[in-house]
Amino acid sequence: MNNVCFILTHGVDEYYSDYESLAINESYLDIYSKAIGNYGYNGIVYIPSLYAKGVVEIKHKFGHLIKIIPFKNHFSFIKEVFKELKRDEVDIIHYANFISRIFIKTAWLFSRGYPVIAQYSGGDLPTYLTGLKHLPSIKRMLLQTFTKLSFNKCSYFLVHEGYNVEQLRMLLKVPLRKILEFQTMVIEPEIFYERDKQGSRYELKFEGEGIHILCVSRIPMPHESLLEKNPFLLLEIFNKLIEISKSKDIYLHIVGWGPGQKELIKAIKNSNASENIFYHGKIEHSKMPLYYSACDFTFLPVGCDKIVGFTAIESFACSRPVVAFKLFDHSISNQVGGLLISPNVEKGATELLEFINSGMFDLKGKEGYEYSKKFHLLEVGKRLIEIYKSLL
Repeated sequence: MNNVCFILTHGVDEYYSDYESLAINESYLDIYSKAIGNYGYNGIVYIPSLYAKGVVEIKHKFGHLIKIIPFKNHFSFIKEVFKELKRDEVDIIHYANFISRIFIKTAWLFSRGYPVIAQYSGGDLPTYLTGLKHLPSIKRMLLQTFTKLSFNKCSYFLVHEGYNVEQLRMLLKVPLRKILEFQTMVIEPEIFYERDKQGSRYELKFEGEGIHILCVSRIPMPHESLLEKNPFLLLEIFNKLIEISKSKDIYLHIVGWGPGQKELIKAIKNSNASENIFYHGKIEHSKMPLYYSACDFTFLPVGCDKIVGFTAIESFACSRPVVAFKLFDHSISNQVGGLLISPNVEKGATELLEFINSGMFDLKGKEGYEYSKKFHLLEVGKRLIEIYKSLL
């Protein structure tokens, strides 16, 4: 059996107060491990931690192993990882994101003993590569050296459809043959499928026979950027929507958690439409299909030029369309499986009301469902195995 080591490129401490919860969490690396398991490969997830005093092993509910690796600094992390790679008889290293200090500072060393691939999971290229010289010169030179080495030694870069590959080619001299299109998002069709709308509403105790909108979002502190999830802007637009529609039968359900929860709850209480807004907090991932199915569409409160992301694909798999904010004025409104609306409160509310009145939920839901098929677990697993086999 071939062993693939997935390296998470941010610390576990940012998201989890106890390691045991990792055994039931379903990150995309856990789902990748499950996907390649269908083809006889074994996934092992390595996660850096600032507070772990030694390597901690956790058995995930999917059957693969998770290892918490102490991270005092990059060099101590490299030393610990090398030990575990040898112990686990790893064949390939797969980084969760090449836009990360961990990838930049470690991949070039690990590539001396193992094939290395890395995918894009969000973020921008480091500022010392794009013109901003805010770092001290020696530190900047070291980072530039590590960056060039790691990007040179990495065998493949996996990027989603539409990623700007010219950044990799021009700034980092990555040859086109090393850049592979890969659907980094993955869904389990046996979990994410359409349920009966009325039955789902009954099970979740959703009241009202009108339009139910679902917002799934991290809850940040209030801000004005469209580049980060912004449920507070959605609240403003929903308030205006209720005002101009003169309807009491439109409801907003918000699912998610984050540092801005208290501010969000306060904003809901102060809303003129507070009776129509429900905050459900953090919901277990396996229960999310019920929430998608109970609602008429999902709102992704972030600026997009194209509707993408895990939330969008999960909603599509449940035959529910997705609405998001336009990132640019020239962004195309009509999208496969959904719609982009203006982030301007007045205009956005008007466009949202037009969509509600259009009767296009079923049509857009079907479009989204067809699009979601290429993200199915077996398809993503099959693609990963093709890539791994080319390196073994």
